[in-house]
Amino acid sequence: MQREMAELRMQLARERRRNEELQRALRGRSPDSPIDGVLRRPERDVPREQDDDLKQPDADRPGPEPGCPPVDGPDGIPFLVETSRDNVRTIVEPIAERLDECRFYPMVGPARLHHSQYKCTITFDETRRSHWPVPYTFTEQVEEVVYFDKNRLIRCAGPVTK
Repeated sequence: MQREMAELRMQLARERRRNEELQRALRGRSPDSPIDGVLRRPERDVPREQDDDLKQPDADRPGPEPGCPPVDGPDGIPFLVETSRDNVRTIVEPIAERLDECRFYPMVGPARLHHSQYKCTITFDETRRSHWPVPYTFTEQVEEVVYFDKNRLIRCAGPVTK
């Protein structure tokens, strides 16, 4: 069994090497040439000799590559344009509220459906800052409106029968 596993590992390593050679040939690059000015760490071809069950789940996960552009997020691009939100105010207003008649719901039993609708207004000061290429700070007051519904079941004695 161990011999078969070792043979499979060697076949996998050979296939990886072949794939890398084909990819390099397609890209027209030598194996040690920098990619966009960044030298990348070579991937390991030889499988580790430890049990896969014993290693920690995040131990082999690669980190961010050096020289890669930062990931855009909801707050802008780090070190280029940054966004902050200050003086956040939230106002929740009920719009409608309705209570349905008592009826039977499977896995719940007799209950009434309570519908609620709300309007949520969020007001904040959004500040955008950039230090490069031209330093600037821009602040504006922003108002976002979100409508949401909330439905819940309220137990009751049972539906009216005639």
